[in-house]
Amino acid sequence: MPFVATLVPVLCGNRDSADLLTCIKGRALQYFFDPVHLAFSIVASIIVLFAYQFVMDFHIQISRLALTRGKSSTKETILREYRNTINAPFHALSLLACLCVAAATTLLFWDRIFELEYSYWWGNIQNGISGLAYISIAAIFTFFAIKYFVFLVSASIFLARYFVSYMRILPYDPDGMSGLSSAGVVIIRIWRQAALLAVCLYLVFSTNYLDISHHWVVWLLASLVICTLPFAALVPFVFLALEAMRQKRLFRGKILRSLNPKVHGDFDPLMAVRYAEVSEAIDKLVVLPIKGWRFLAIAILNSIQLYVSVDAIWKGLPI
Repeated sequence: MPFVATLVPVLCGNRDSADLLTCIKGRALQYFFDPVHLAFSIVASIIVLFAYQFVMDFHIQISRLALTRGKSSTKETILREYRNTINAPFHALSLLACLCVAAATTLLFWDRIFELEYSYWWGNIQNGISGLAYISIAAIFTFFAIKYFVFLVSASIFLARYFVSYMRILPYDPDGMSGLSSAGVVIIRIWRQAALLAVCLYLVFSTNYLDISHHWVVWLLASLVICTLPFAALVPFVFLALEAMRQKRLFRGKILRSLNPKVHGDFDPLMAVRYAEVSEAIDKLVVLPIKGWRFLAIAILNSIQLYVSVDAIWKGLPI
């Protein structure tokens, strides 16, 4: 929409067709010669696609986790709590916060649009109405971004409660992760969004784009990112890891107690061998839905994300 708005012949004055075409072409080139804006838009678009995929697929993954629980009453409880989770972004306070931040975003760019100091920017009113189209998109974007952050926090709390109260490992589940692969899918998708949002913060703060890095609105949004994403990514994983390892120990003890050679009167070499084999097999059971190089890569990316985000917020303190 901002680019389309550069083609509208407003503020080009009363000119003949050749001059008008030159004016519009110059404004369009201004837009394309803004690499920070274009890079931010590309990364933000990818984040939006990932967020859309996360929201649309979240109910499927939670349903899979709920269906693996034994009692129907437990399944109903899980799904009821899940419905409360997805309704959190539509709470009156959540919507009010979304509207306030969206309004603040328009104020952030309002001066950039109407002050001659920023006439070099393609969004300035001297160059057409692109800036007005841009702030409308920015307001809509931040409205749904805050709404999405509320959903992520709510989903994170829901997952943590699920892992503590309802989760049980299924060591022989065909997914190879003790029935927890759906939980791993959810956590990984949160983590990759955290890494990409760090790229957005880096672009804004490292370039000081339009002098906005010290504005309180940008600092507020950056702080929200650094508080929300690590919380949403790490809290469920910590609870999942602790509970999965605890249940694995219980499962191991239950199985091995029935095979322990000392329980039986006489020493049975065959039973001793079987005990050792089963013990080794249980130790190899995978109970964490994130393993190998994927876990290492995500850990590195999120360490970078935390560093970049904290550094960006520190440099952008509105003082």
